[in-house]
Amino acid sequence: MKITVTAGSGTGNTTLSAFDAALKAAGIHNYNIIKLSSVIPPSSKVVVRKWKNAPTEHGKKLYTVLAEIRTDIMGRSIAAGIGWYQIKDGRGIFAEHTDMIERLNSREAEENVSKKIEATVRDLCKHRGYPFDKRNFKKLVSSAEVKDKPTCTLVAAVYESQDFDANTPTIG
Repeated sequence: MKITVTAGSGTGNTTLSAFDAALKAAGIHNYNIIKLSSVIPPSSKVVVRKWKNAPTEHGKKLYTVLAEIRTDIMGRSIAAGIGWYQIKDGRGIFAEHTDMIERLNSREAEENVSKKIEATVRDLCKHRGYPFDKRNFKKLVSSAEVKDKPTCTLVAAVYESQDFDANTPTIG
C-alpha cells in the first residue's frame, strides 16, 4: 500500500471555510474524510506529496490520519503535523499533534509540534517493541499565522479513496 502524506493551510470567512481551503491546498477537499488512528500496515510505502484529486473522485470516502487545527483568534500561530516510523517490513505507526501559541511565530509552533510528535513516536515504538532509530523517523509539519481571517492548517496521511457501496444498508 502507498500512503501519501500531504499538507495545506487556508483562510476563510469562518473556521469551517478555512478548513475547506486547507483541504483544497492539500488536494483532499472533495472527499468525505474518514479518520483513522495510527497504524501503518505491513508492506506500506509512505511518500510526501500533494494528493492527486481527480473530478471522478468527488464525494468518495477518503481514509486518513489527520492532524488539523483552526482558529478565528487573530494574532496567533498554529501548527499541525504528523510523524511516522516504519520497521523493515513496512509496518509502523503515525502520530499526529497540533499546537497554538499566542503570538505570530509559526516557527515556535512548528517546533512545539515537532517535539510532541517525536516524543509520541518514541513511546508508540516502545509499546510495540520497535527499536527506535532516529534515521527512520520522519515527519511533516505545517503552520500558519492568523493575521486577519480565520485560518486552518493540516497534515493528512492518506491511505486510499473508496466509493460508497450501493449495497451497503443505510441507517435511518
